Amino acid sequence: MLAITWCLAAAYVAPFVERGWIPHDEGTIAGGAERVLRGEVPHRDFSDGYTGALSYLHAGAFRVLGVRLASLRWVLFGSFLLFVPAVYAIGLRFASPWLAAALTLLATAWTVPNYFASLPSWYNLFLATFAVAALLRHADTGSRSWLFAAGVFAGVSILFKIVGLYAVAAGVLFLVYLEQRRSAALYGSSARRGALLAIDSGAGLAFVALVAVAFGGIRDGSSLLHFVAPAAALVAVLVHGERRLGRGPLGARLLEVAALQGTFLAGVVAPLAVFAAGYASAGALPDLVREVLLAPGKQIRSAHRELPPAWTVAAALPYAAVLLFPGLLARARRVLVAGSAVVLGAALVLARDPETYRTVWASASWLNVVAVLAGAAWILRSPEDPGPAVAPRETLFLLLSATAMLSLVQYPFAAPIYFCYVAPFVVLAIAALVRLQGASAVHACVLVFYLLFAVVYANRGYVFELGLRSFRYSADAVLPGERGGLRVPAADAATYGALEDAIRRGSGGRPFYAGPDCPEVYFLTGSPGPVRASFEFQSGLDKDPERLLRLVDSIGARLVVLNGAPAFSKPPSDGLRAALARRFPYERRIGAFVVRWTD
Repeated sequence: MLAITWCLAAAYVAPFVERGWIPHDEGTIAGGAERVLRGEVPHRDFSDGYTGALSYLHAGAFRVLGVRLASLRWVLFGSFLLFVPAVYAIGLRFASPWLAAALTLLATAWTVPNYFASLPSWYNLFLATFAVAALLRHADTGSRSWLFAAGVFAGVSILFKIVGLYAVAAGVLFLVYLEQRRSAALYGSSARRGALLAIDSGAGLAFVALVAVAFGGIRDGSSLLHFVAPAAALVAVLVHGERRLGRGPLGARLLEVAALQGTFLAGVVAPLAVFAAGYASAGALPDLVREVLLAPGKQIRSAHRELPPAWTVAAALPYAAVLLFPGLLARARRVLVAGSAVVLGAALVLARDPETYRTVWASASWLNVVAVLAGAAWILRSPEDPGPAVAPRETLFLLLSATAMLSLVQYPFAAPIYFCYVAPFVVLAIAALVRLQGASAVHACVLVFYLLFAVVYANRGYVFELGLRSFRYSADAVLPGERGGLRVPAADAATYGALEDAIRRGSGGRPFYAGPDCPEVYFLTGSPGPVRASFEFQSGLDKDPERLLRLVDSIGARLVVLNGAPAFSKPPSDGLRAALARRFPYERRIGAFVVRWTD
């Protein structure tokens, strides 16, 4: 069944590998990789928007597969093929092989087909999945090797993007829960109870407060529901577990907690230490620390997108009621199954309508919150029994922790695609909860519904319309040039083909400036960018026209390319346009770009 699932997932995803693009995303990751190939070091020699490992991985892809955008996509595809069996293995802990296969295919449809670009958030998801699988193996075997391996996966995730810390947080929470359950089995009911209650309560309150402050929960209702409420639910489970289950003397238990957390965190630190040592040897460690830890503040201010309004949670309330009150299924099983089939079938047919589509998407995008709250409520209500149900409970709590923590990736830029970076854990957490509550055909209807919605609607569109409306994305042309190779809309192929030709004719082989926010222009033309950053807001060039003019003069440019629709930075001001027109009198408009040059 794993082999069948693997082949189906690979066959379904393969056509998406070279399909579509967002130009500035591709330019950013490809430009960083090419700079590494030239011997530059991320953060020291150029601004890397991520921690740095992605640029090294992509540089390796260029060296092996050739310097073209498609090379990066095939590296992502290979990583996805490793992710599939990890999801299946986790699902197999609480589901039959058939159901584990269905869960894996549902997780597949809600991930990379929606935006197949080799961005670090996909690697964060894959590595978090590997870490969760390793933690579950540790829970089964008690082997510290699996615990260390889980930490290594989480540590490598941080090297791709700092949000890998969320996987670390999920692991730390799980190990607290695991130690509680092991203490109950080890010391028995007559031993001291709740020795760590004060510590767990204090640390838990501090953790919830940190989430509230850092992720906008104290000023925004949606953030409160999306981020703070799940964190508080997990803390409630841990405090409840310590009061009901925690057994044994304080000193012995603190040593056990230190051993578990220490082994896991040692695994986290190991790849970070190796990476930092490489930077230290290059004299670039201060640059790494400055850009990875301090620069994100500027990015949060410049690239911010709010979560959906809190009232949109109403779309998820019917299924939330089913998960929160499983007794409803026992009392009205046939009515709920029949009603669910009719309502979900109608919604699937009507999802071509934008309002219906957005309602369906909202119902899915709140399921991370629903899953954590419903799972935590089930643990709190059900009798504590450190017997045969231990393994399913441990699995459920770990999946709830991963769902809650990885959902933080939606801050500060809550575009719909960011839900997809946590969607597999939502799928697995709900399935683990349903397994403990008792299976029902209602859940089967929901699984099939969301699978069909992804395949029929979400996957056929593209990332910039995801969550907004149903449309058919047409990638009917090939991006021209040796460095392209992706299938993109014909208008994009024509624009960038003409742009590349105009630059080659007008630049005279000299460096040129292109901006704001179009790193893809430098990569597609094979021209080193004259600035450190991919986006002007990172360097402040979009707010300082005089500095930009000095840059153009200093590189001896004969040509500039102005982007009239930058993604994040401010567009060129009228004054800047006029100053450039005096320096570069000839003009050609190509799509959203204006090419200006001089003799």
